[in-house]
Order: sequence, then C-alpha cells, then structure tokens
Amino acid sequence: FLLNEFTAPGYFLSILSAFTIGLLMTYFKDRRRSKPNSNRPKSKKRAGIEHVAASKTSLGISTHTACILGCMYLNAVVKGVISCFETLGIQVAQ
Repeated sequence: FLLNEFTAPGYFLSILSAFTIGLLMTYFKDRRRSKPNSNRPKSKKRAGIEHVAASKTSLGISTHTACILGCMYLNAVVKGVISCFETLGIQVAQ
C-alpha cells in the first residue's frame, strides 16, 4: 500500500466507487412495472412501432436491443476519437 500524489486519486476513486455501489445496493429499490391497461385498444401507429421493435434481426436479438447496443458502441467509439482530437487541438493551439 503506497500512498503518494500519484496513487491517491486511484485510491480515492476506488473508495468513492465502493461507497456508491453500497448506496445503490442498500437504498435504491427497483420499481415494479405496472401492466398496461388492456381495456384500451392500441392505435395502428403504436402497434406498428411495437411490431418493428420486437422483430428479430439477423443476430437473433430484437431491433430494440440492437439499437441500444449500437448506440452504446457508438458512444464508446466516438468518445475516444473526440478525446484524441481535443488532445491534438491543445498542441496546435500552443
């Protein structure tokens, strides 16, 4: 266990992460989903949207899940590219 100016941020973030996970596990409860009111018929537009979202892709997952995974992948990839350009921009600005 070595504590200096280089390791202190890592220890601090580890402790903060453990504290946050502890709070999430003890104080935050999952909400129960209520069933939709089946007395009202769905509109044609809503039925069409749900049909497309539930349809399977060639990967064997629903279109809705594929869109979420695609957005997560795009978010991770673009953040790396943007941070590289920001770093290069600092050198160009000097």
